[in-house]
Amino acid sequence: MNVDINLFLSINSLAGNNPVADQFFIFCGRYLILLLFIFLIVYIFAYNKKTKKTYDLILAWNAVLAILLGLGFNFILKLICFRPRPFDIGLGENIYGDTITAASFPSEHTMIAFAIATSIFLVHRRFGILAFAIALLVGFSRIAVGVHYPCDVLGGALVGIAMAVFAAQVITPRFLEIKNRKKKKKKI
Repeated sequence: MNVDINLFLSINSLAGNNPVADQFFIFCGRYLILLLFIFLIVYIFAYNKKTKKTYDLILAWNAVLAILLGLGFNFILKLICFRPRPFDIGLGENIYGDTITAASFPSEHTMIAFAIATSIFLVHRRFGILAFAIALLVGFSRIAVGVHYPCDVLGGALVGIAMAVFAAQVITPRFLEIKNRKKKKKKI
């Protein structure tokens, strides 16, 4: 067996032993990304009073753009590198409940979590570190409940981080540059 499968079996062995732990992992695996969305909204509209609202909207734009780019990239990866989920081949225990039929690699929940966390981190380190901790818990839980291998989670995390950095460093600055040029032309 390879390292990915051994690590999956080790983490997934936490499932089925304690009903409270099982419910915790199911909750984290399913719904914790919603907490990241709420975290992003709270940061933008409540905490970040020092900056202009335009800057806050750019943060939201980067997060949404990173998620959309990541979903597109994940779709292509799933077509190219189809990998069945662990329970589809009889590995581990699936306590998630749903019989998910999509490819396992890369994890979309993890990608979304890391896209949001990276978008926040690029603007505010302290909140970003907390968002990364939540994103890690999302990824770990996806393994613990039996729906992803560790490499699926790692792949999802890398796609989310890459898309957030790409959105913040390449797309958004170009978009703002084009928008500013149009404003200048209207003034003339």
